[in-house]
Amino acid sequence: MGKIPNFKGGIFYDLYPKQVATQKNFKKGSKKGPKNKRWAFWARKPCYYSSVKNCGYRVVVVFSWVKYPILKEEFFMAYTPSGLTPTSFNEMQLGAGAFFVGIDSSNINADTTAEEFGSVLQQALEDGKSMGATTGGGTFVATPEIRQIEVDGMAYPVIGSTVFDSWDIRLTTTIKEITKQNLQRALATSETDPATGAILISSTLLPEHYISTLGWAGRLLDGRLMYIELQNALNTVGMTLTFVDKGEGSIAVEFRGHQSDLDKMQYAPCRIFYFERSDSHSALEVEINDNV
Repeated sequence: MGKIPNFKGGIFYDLYPKQVATQKNFKKGSKKGPKNKRWAFWARKPCYYSSVKNCGYRVVVVFSWVKYPILKEEFFMAYTPSGLTPTSFNEMQLGAGAFFVGIDSSNINADTTAEEFGSVLQQALEDGKSMGATTGGGTFVATPEIRQIEVDGMAYPVIGSTVFDSWDIRLTTTIKEITKQNLQRALATSETDPATGAILISSTLLPEHYISTLGWAGRLLDGRLMYIELQNALNTVGMTLTFVDKGEGSIAVEFRGHQSDLDKMQYAPCRIFYFERSDSHSALEVEINDNV
């Protein structure tokens, strides 16, 4: 433990590891006090203390002689770190949400409420702009392409030496509704044969094959809505239609966002919206910036 500050006696008491903090579990130092006297230990002053490993207590040594065997033990429970707050559960996202195609977000502003955007989603569902039922929920992945500037004498990364060249933005899910529209979205470069109406798979990727906006909408516990929008989305993993006996077919898809506005090349091709309830009157839009 070291010597007690500003005291010449230098007598200490420590706890043995993994033992309860009681009088018999104290190990006395090398020096004794006057006859029938010893150090008393109790947490009453902001004096010298030691943290005891494997034990949930902290012991404080008081620098004064007292008559033996006065041993008053008062221990502080160790602080347990936790991020839980009274509002923690309100910030949790619930359920699998839903995927939508072609929602016009140009009218969204900072005052758009969850109720207003909920009406937009309901209308999109009625207009057939939903990808329908999914299984296993979905995943939003934003992965930066990082480049490290290396110079002589730099043993570790230094602030300013890490460069984010771009972001790879993806939305994944597994589609359960095997509709013609979903097949075309999964196949990416599909075309319709005008003579037969059959779906043709082309090897030519055209601008019209990109989905202008593909979004996922979800709800937070307190009723707020969250919406992740990919711009110019394209399924880049092909299509595997799984057939299951006594089950349902499904298609796993992974849509990747693409930038089309050359004036916004410093931003990733996505936007993340939070819509507050009408009693809050606020919404937050977050854009992922490459200039980190």
